[in-house]
Amino acid sequence: MFFIFLFFLLFLTVATKTAKAIDKSSDDYYQELVQKYRNYQQLIDPFENQRSRYLTYKSVETQADFLSAAKTFVTAEVEAITAYTVFIKTYLAEATQVLNYQDTYLYVMLDDELSYLSLARKKADGLSSLSETQTFLDDLSSHYQKISQIGYQVKSGVEIASANKILSNLQIETTKIGDLLDKINASNDKVYAAKEKFSSLKEQLPTIQNSLNKSESLLKNPSANTNFKSLSQRIRTSIDQAVVSFETIILGYQNIIESLE
Repeated sequence: MFFIFLFFLLFLTVATKTAKAIDKSSDDYYQELVQKYRNYQQLIDPFENQRSRYLTYKSVETQADFLSAAKTFVTAEVEAITAYTVFIKTYLAEATQVLNYQDTYLYVMLDDELSYLSLARKKADGLSSLSETQTFLDDLSSHYQKISQIGYQVKSGVEIASANKILSNLQIETTKIGDLLDKINASNDKVYAAKEKFSSLKEQLPTIQNSLNKSESLLKNPSANTNFKSLSQRIRTSIDQAVVSFETIILGYQNIIESLE
C-alpha cells in the first residue's frame, strides 16, 4: 500500500515569538508547506481512481495510467515533505537567534534529509515501474518518519528553551523584589503580608526549574527506542504546568508591587 503523507501542525502551540530569518521567515515557509500539502491532497483521489482501474482491468493502458498518476503523486509528496523539513529547519534557526537554543546535530540531521529529498525529487521523475515506485515510497516513508521525529525534538526543545528564558527573567525580577522588600523598614501588616506572599511565590521557582531540567534531560538523553512524539506530549504537559505557575507568580509579584506603592 502506498505511503500516505501525514501532515500535522506541530508548532502552532508554541508561544515564543521568534526573529525573522534573513531570507524567509518560518511563517513564509509554513505558508509554502500548506500550499504543497494542499497540492498533494488534491492528487489523492486521482491516484486512487487510477489505482482502482488498474486493479480492476490489469491492462497495459491502465498500468501506464496508474504509473503516470503514481509519479505525479510521489513528486507532490516529496515536495510536501521537503517543505515541511525546510519549515522545521527555519523555525529552529529563528528560535536559536532568540533563545540561544543550541543543538547543532539537529541541523546536520535536517541537512542530510534535505539532501536525500533533493535526490528523491529527481528520482521520482525517472520511475519506470510500479514495483520500483513502491520501493521508492517505502524508502520515502522511512525518511519521513525520521524527519517527523526530528520535528518533535525541535518542538520540545524550543518549548523548553522558551520556558527557561521566562524562568530566567522571573529570577531576575525575584531578586529585585527581594531587594526592595529588604529595604523597607516599616513594620505593618501590609508589609508582613507582602513579604510572606513573596516568600511563598519564590518557593515555586526551584520546583519549576527542576521540572524543566528533567524535561531537558529526557530530550537530550533519549534511549535507542525513544518515541519523540510521545515524549513531546509529556514535555508539553510539563510546560503547560510551568506556564500556569509563571502566570501565578507574575500576578503575585504585580500584586506585591502595587500594595507597596
